[in-house]
Amino acid sequence: MNLSVWYKLSDQTKYGLYISGIGAVLTIVLNWIFIPKYSYMASAWISFVAYAGMMVMSYLWGQRNYPIPYQIKKNLAYIVAAIVIVFISFSVFNRNMFIGNGLLILFALAAFYAEKKELMALLKKN
Repeated sequence: MNLSVWYKLSDQTKYGLYISGIGAVLTIVLNWIFIPKYSYMASAWISFVAYAGMMVMSYLWGQRNYPIPYQIKKNLAYIVAAIVIVFISFSVFNRNMFIGNGLLILFALAAFYAEKKELMALLKKN
């Protein structure tokens, strides 16, 4: 949703059509190729690939047509940290609900600590 702001603000909504169309064609073609061999798991991975592709297209076209200074390194750090926590929760602790929830709470606390200054500024404005 955040990555679609640029084409709405710059009145270039045709790019939304292009991005969605490419994602739809990619999803249909890859499902047609891989579902017969890999069943429903192929569809899940293909959806992931299609959405990731649409995200990258929207980001790249957006930076060229209506640059928005996203904090890419910080955002990627949060994504990588979340992936590591999920991997640890599922692989190391065998999907233990209590440990998984504990790791989620630790992640939320770490994010709050890292973003404390910005969060407090937002709260003071309202």
